[in-house]
Amino acid sequence: MDLMKRFFKLALAGVMALQISACTQLRPPIPVNEHLSCDALKPEKASLNTWQTLGPNIWLMQGQPDALSTPSNQGHISNSVFVFDPSNHSHQGWLIGSGPDAQTGQALACSVKQSLGFEVTDLVSTRAYPESVLGAAGLPGVRHWALPQVQTAMKERCTHCLNRLEIAVHAPAPLVPRLSLPDHLIQEPKLGPFDVQSVEVQPEQSVAMLYHRTSNTWILPGVVWGHGLAPQLRDADTEYLLHILERLALQPATNIIPEQGPAGDSGLILKNIGYWRRLVERVNERWKKGENQPFGASGFTSFEALNANSETRLRDLLNAQRVWQAIENKSFDKPK
Repeated sequence: MDLMKRFFKLALAGVMALQISACTQLRPPIPVNEHLSCDALKPEKASLNTWQTLGPNIWLMQGQPDALSTPSNQGHISNSVFVFDPSNHSHQGWLIGSGPDAQTGQALACSVKQSLGFEVTDLVSTRAYPESVLGAAGLPGVRHWALPQVQTAMKERCTHCLNRLEIAVHAPAPLVPRLSLPDHLIQEPKLGPFDVQSVEVQPEQSVAMLYHRTSNTWILPGVVWGHGLAPQLRDADTEYLLHILERLALQPATNIIPEQGPAGDSGLILKNIGYWRRLVERVNERWKKGENQPFGASGFTSFEALNANSETRLRDLLNAQRVWQAIENKSFDKPK
């Protein structure tokens, strides 16, 4: 009888050992990225902004608050976010927004490693915007995620956008590779520590909105801009944006991370809604009066921006011109 008990104990121990081994094989630790080298960074790339803690395991690095990419900002105008996911022993490090070139992408990963003590294992490109996706070329060995629509848009447009960006920032002869396309597709509605919503900001122009569950944070590049900065209508339509923003306003969050500028609370959503409503109203007024452009010779002086400065004034004028063009196009479509 004792012999039988010993046999069963040994058999049970063997089964448990196999189960532990199987679990270990199913969830192996993420290895250190051996492709990442932080020693040869250019000085301007090594001196990025610092990471700001927003909540448990989530940090923000702000881009430059400029309206356009220029030689002085080198295209680093979009925010980046890093999220560490300790759940299920996965120990994944998620970077959202890789910057405008391979050197910036590499510098962001090095900054995460040196300042926060984590590795970047996964990158999310939320939209096909060169200033926030081209840094993926500096992150070999990292899983690169995007919506199928964003992956397609990057394939079709990013080479052209890359050439235009390099001209705008007076980039020297580029390093190869310059473009790294996403190799993993986002399957809604969840991705690691995020809930994902795919939205169209204009026809055939999709953006992934990410909600970080543990910190109650919305990550909204291409949808929301920070306090003191005018939003941008380069790749969007006001009707689509207002519809998205009005839905977001019904979902209060602790943090709202915008395309540019500091994080805010849900009041930031309302400020963006107010901006677009005022802009459309003022441009419509000029259209109905029979004016031939959305602003006068001295500029759009009657427009109340989120915060008046030269950068927002430039973007205000560009936004007003695009709203005017949309109104004009709709008038052509109306039956006579």
